[in-house]
Amino acid sequence: MEMKDRIRQLMDDQNLSQQEFAQRLNLSAASLSSIFTGRTNPTNKHVLAIHHAFPEVNVNWLLFGEGDKFNDASVLSSPSKQQEIIEPIFNEGGIDSPYQADSEVSFFNQLAVSPQQNQVPAAPKLEPVYKGSSPNAITMNNLDKHKREIKEIRVFFDDGTYEIFVPAKR
Repeated sequence: MEMKDRIRQLMDDQNLSQQEFAQRLNLSAASLSSIFTGRTNPTNKHVLAIHHAFPEVNVNWLLFGEGDKFNDASVLSSPSKQQEIIEPIFNEGGIDSPYQADSEVSFFNQLAVSPQQNQVPAAPKLEPVYKGSSPNAITMNNLDKHKREIKEIRVFFDDGTYEIFVPAKR
């Protein structure tokens, strides 16, 4: 299965028309059409747009067809997926409950696991142990640099001529 087929499958899974899918991605419908017809290949811009619009989609699946279509924790975090899972249970009489299916969905919305952002605590501010100039640091800086010398200087004039000045040899 090619990447364009996986994009179409995602669009179908979301029950969106090509126009609606393009609007959701903030892309032109023509660009999606050219991908689906095989005229062009999906670009990085398309992949990023899909990732931003549908963060629950596994990027490895989208790009390479590897792994599951959805990230593990995000499948139940989307309300439409919760509705798809919960409605058949209550509508087919699978569970006898005085509650409406909508209240159950809101209950699951409260409990849904949402993907967590990578949060890194701020590093503590460290103070230098030795304040002042370190003689070793100065020596190391001077050792790393070689002495540069002027090789030539060129001066360009507005009439198109120029002069070259070369320092005298010592």
